[in-house]
Amino acid sequence: YVAASYHTLVDTFGEPHGGDGYKIDWEWDIEFPDGTVATIYNWKNGPNYGEYSTSFNDITDWHIGGNSPEAVTNVEKHLTAHR
Repeated sequence: YVAASYHTLVDTFGEPHGGDGYKIDWEWDIEFPDGTVATIYNWKNGPNYGEYSTSFNDITDWHIGGNSPEAVTNVEKHLTAHR
């Protein structure tokens, strides 16, 4: 997980693309210069999962997926540098 506001993620990584239409509403796919790939996304806590009153402003804990443990490190490093 990473604790950040939606706006902080947008300022750091750009606009998200749509989710899966089922459990994910907002998602970022990022490839870092070292080749590490990370995905930041909300999971089962937004409108696509039935939480219709939840907006992107309400979510502050985001999931991180990736192809290695460095995915989390790189996300946190970029967020810290941007703040």
